[in-house]
Amino acid sequence: MARRLWLSVALFAVVAQSGCILNPVKPEKKNVPELFLQGFLVAGGPIDNIILRKTIPPEMYYDFMPLGRYAVSGAEVVITIDGAQHPLAELHPGTYGDPNLIARSGATCEIEVRFPANHEFTGRRLYGATTIPEKPRASVTIHPYYVQRGAHLNGNSLTGLVFPRELSHPDSFGTTAEKEPFRLSWPLSASAAGYMVVSTAVDTQGTGLLRQRDYEDYLDGVFRDPMKRQGKRTAGFYVLPDSSQSTVYWLLFSYQGWHDVSVVACDTGYWDYMVTVLNDAGTGADSDAGVKLNVQGGLGIFCSYAADTTRVYIQPEWLPSTR
Repeated sequence: MARRLWLSVALFAVVAQSGCILNPVKPEKKNVPELFLQGFLVAGGPIDNIILRKTIPPEMYYDFMPLGRYAVSGAEVVITIDGAQHPLAELHPGTYGDPNLIARSGATCEIEVRFPANHEFTGRRLYGATTIPEKPRASVTIHPYYVQRGAHLNGNSLTGLVFPRELSHPDSFGTTAEKEPFRLSWPLSASAAGYMVVSTAVDTQGTGLLRQRDYEDYLDGVFRDPMKRQGKRTAGFYVLPDSSQSTVYWLLFSYQGWHDVSVVACDTGYWDYMVTVLNDAGTGADSDAGVKLNVQGGLGIFCSYAADTTRVYIQPEWLPSTR
């Protein structure tokens, strides 16, 4: 089964930017900005975060202007759910939604964005569509090695897993052939284009980092960078569409304490987008085909997913901060 470890989940947002990604040169003439639409619908969650932006002009690349400056206000945004139209209000500059409107598995959703007269983007139309996947019903199988050592499942909470000290600090404790802690399995669904397994730490105190090298980075101030901190908090990998089970690896856990481990069923748009992101789209290499987007009339992604989550508590056998 082909898998690729997902060590940096932007859970998922795109920053659209005109010009080259690698070391762009200031152009002499200004480009016309492009529209960018982002909408991730989560089964069971409110539709309250449809984001509309215009791209950053290349000549502004070095000016580090806040993204909020490029929010597009005053748009007419309508989402149609199974044939019923719902106008979306502008909740914040460039962010549209209706907190009382809930995304429902199996529903087909279409979004359309237009602009009134005298608007910067008058005459433009953006369109996207998605069918929200059914929620995967995941089951957990704990490795017998850990069952014998006290790991157990109570409802959707898994406790008693002890992170091996050899994985915390191999230089001190040597290597280990510890078994992977548990497996997840789920029934395949025709509504899902593919699946991901994602682990997100709930408590991210630096003193709770499980590995010596990560703790040293914390002491050196590396995780003051929010992107690096998020990359350490969330990890995962994608699972091929015809696979209905996956091992959960120790590599997915970086902190002591609770983690939310989710099986995520993706629609076609989200699956295509995430696979290109996880395969390093945007590197600027000759073979780089770019991130796969699905919004018509502009740039962006309008897609959906459904997730089933197990809460897992990781107890360290040895913690670097206690040395």
